[in-house]
Amino acid sequence: MIANSFSTRNLLFNLSHLHRFTSANFGFEFTDSQQQLNEAARKFVADEVIPVGSKYGKNGGLELDMITDVLIYERFGYGCAGISTAMLTNLIAETALILAANSEIKKKYLRRMIDEPLMASFAVTKSCAGSDVADIQTYSEKKGDEYIINGSKMWITNGGEINMGQRASDTCAITFEDVRVPKSQMIGGPEEGFKIAMKTFDATSISFMLADMAINLELSRLMTYGSAWQVEAVQNSPASYYSSIAKCFAADTANIAASNAVQIFGANGFNAEYPVEKLMRDAKVIQIYEGTNQIQKIIIARKLRLSDTQREYRDVALKFAKEKIIPVAAHYDSTGEFPWDIVKEAHRIGLMNPQIPKKYGGLGLSCSETALITEALAYGCSGIQLCIMGPSLAVTPLNIAGNEEQKKKYLGMLAAEPIIAAYCVTEPNAGSDVSGIKMKAEKKGDSYVLNGTKAWITGGGPAKWFFVLARTDPDPKVQPGKAFTAFIVDGDTKGITRGKKEQNMGQRCSDTRSIIFEDVIVPMENVLGTPGTGFKIAMGAFDMSRPYVAAAAVGLAWRALDEACKYALERKAFGAPIINNQGISFILADMAANLELSRLITYRAAVTTNSEASFYASIAKCFAADTANIAATNAVQIFGGNGFNSEYPVEKLMRDAKIFQIYEGTSQIQRIIISRHIIKKVGTTGSAS
Repeated sequence: MIANSFSTRNLLFNLSHLHRFTSANFGFEFTDSQQQLNEAARKFVADEVIPVGSKYGKNGGLELDMITDVLIYERFGYGCAGISTAMLTNLIAETALILAANSEIKKKYLRRMIDEPLMASFAVTKSCAGSDVADIQTYSEKKGDEYIINGSKMWITNGGEINMGQRASDTCAITFEDVRVPKSQMIGGPEEGFKIAMKTFDATSISFMLADMAINLELSRLMTYGSAWQVEAVQNSPASYYSSIAKCFAADTANIAASNAVQIFGANGFNAEYPVEKLMRDAKVIQIYEGTNQIQKIIIARKLRLSDTQREYRDVALKFAKEKIIPVAAHYDSTGEFPWDIVKEAHRIGLMNPQIPKKYGGLGLSCSETALITEALAYGCSGIQLCIMGPSLAVTPLNIAGNEEQKKKYLGMLAAEPIIAAYCVTEPNAGSDVSGIKMKAEKKGDSYVLNGTKAWITGGGPAKWFFVLARTDPDPKVQPGKAFTAFIVDGDTKGITRGKKEQNMGQRCSDTRSIIFEDVIVPMENVLGTPGTGFKIAMGAFDMSRPYVAAAAVGLAWRALDEACKYALERKAFGAPIINNQGISFILADMAANLELSRLITYRAAVTTNSEASFYASIAKCFAADTANIAATNAVQIFGGNGFNSEYPVEKLMRDAKIFQIYEGTSQIQRIIISRHIIKKVGTTGSAS
């Protein structure tokens, strides 16, 4: 039996060893002297380098970045939205000049805005052309060196009408009758006005761009620190491998970040009088000196030939996946059956719900240790891994807000038997937008009555109990933080109906279905936390569980890399293994680099428990999910026609990977969380990182 060679004691020993490794060395706690040096360097750059690194502020203003502008107007809006709007309109009018005006127009009008408290307007809207700017009917006729403008504009901020609200903001109609405007005051070229106006408003894509820049910055920093630690602290470390990954990824990150910065600056980004074009020029050589990125990928690819020699703790954690999961993964994928035999065996040897505290019968493992188990199980099959570890998401709210009796009953139940619990939050019309939940909970005496439908509930079929989030305040204007209550609902409660098992693209053995609640009575003692605090509990659970999702994605990416490497070593073309082809070896090198980066940020998220836990959890979940999808796709590509065939393992990996970008918050939602965090951080510290 597997228990003879894979005991819980050995598992705990090895995982505890790895936990010390990850906590101490991937949390990157600086010493006092390192922190002082870091702050001194930051101050020197801010005081001495940036002022002389490029010309700045030619038009006399501060030339603050967009994030800082947003923060300023947010603060003014806090005091009075009308004053903020009046100031913001100046910004909009100025933006058109900054984007497209020539130097003389900028000098004349922008300089006046700096020297005097003048107001400007962005006159675009017409009574019959609001959001539909293309329908504007004001026209200009060229006569000699002038344009004659005729027409009217409506709702022009910094005009003269008194509105219901924001009365400090001056709004009026502007009528143009044979208004003569010199050709020299044209912004941009003829017929470019629509493009300039639209670009002035364009900000939606920027937050996602900033989020991706923040993700890659954190990953570059982690990999750089990790490679330095490998060189200094680990004997017989494959230092060249980690250093090559760090150099390659950080160099690419620097180039992409600089390019994105130029893009955000628009036309000004291409101008030497602004700082970002210099950053873009400076970044390129980082991909070249001390070994080009292509050379770094060759170094990384060489290490792949030895990828079957894993460290001892990885071998221990993988043993169950390799011996018990992989041989039957294809069967359960084909039949869609729930893998009860595997689940029971995993529970017997301590792999199921390992984070349940010892006082309730569990192993009491940390988040990082649980993430390592999740990664190893997902290496075997992410669908079976979800069947085993899925209850962890329901466990987390109990750990956060449960009272002693609730924990003793429901956590003890999971520790004692191989049963399933389910996290019941998502609804047909409320996925990533948890605040859109419609399920109602009405208080009647000492109980609540629940009515509504939950959708895409993992483990919904076999679940013995559910964590349920429902609306207890019917007023739609009430903030989510006060509108919802969390409940623990026993699976055999009258009024619960389980829908049919969903037939999904991947992770097919996982039991996913809708759960219908019709007049389900839940006693007061099953309220989790206090009434009205359910939203906070549910969101806190996501912050703690997203590292597990990231870890599962890492496990799948790892399996994809291993399968691709083995195939590339065995498959021959033109008389040699295809791994000798740089086109293949570079793909494998990129897969390896992104795998290590995903692992690093996942471990970092797993050990982060402070106010930045949500930030790192979102980065880990977002990056690891994308990495898993790219890795699986690349594995299929390397397998060629065989990769498209279900007789080979990688087509299943590709199907299984997609869901990582969707559940527990889509990759787009993670980027929104990340961008909000960095905007807030810039406002408080002056830096996004």
